Amino acid sequence: MSLEDIINYLHQEVFDAIELLYGNEHYSMIVMLPGQDRSTSDMINQLNTDNWNTWIESFTEHNVIVRLPKFRFEFEDTLNDELKETGMGIAFSPFEADFTKINPGGNLYIPMVKQKAYVDVNEKGTEAAAVTVVQIDLTSVGEDNKIHFYVDKPFLFVIMEKQSKSIIFIGRVAKPEYSG
Repeated sequence: MSLEDIINYLHQEVFDAIELLYGNEHYSMIVMLPGQDRSTSDMINQLNTDNWNTWIESFTEHNVIVRLPKFRFEFEDTLNDELKETGMGIAFSPFEADFTKINPGGNLYIPMVKQKAYVDVNEKGTEAAAVTVVQIDLTSVGEDNKIHFYVDKPFLFVIMEKQSKSIIFIGRVAKPEYSG
């Protein structure tokens, strides 16, 4: 993907970053490229809530030339065990679950929670989506002033919801490969 535009850019000691807005501008992709003699692990080690908020507030508009390789990630996982570990185990029990506010007759439980997500960056731009399925069942009972942002080494990307600054996806690209 190649782009030359006025976009949000951030330079830090450990990394440089750009913000690419999605069509409705409610979400954006932050691409974080490690600085000289730095790695993606250095960036991850500094990632915490305070730093994230400071970084996001520090972006400023610049004329940037971007070269970003195309890549696609897909993730799918059943989240039953993780949710049970957070104390939601009763919801997965056909004998103990209480969903009478959904169905006054009872006899409902959650047999499965599955999440599927993907991020696709190609010549046309970027696209990301996530779906979480909760199944409920019945119980059987200016060249000089332009910044060059060339992504030619491992990098991080973050999909962010703009209003809350919440991270929706985060990924590390070590060797971009595209299958689409």
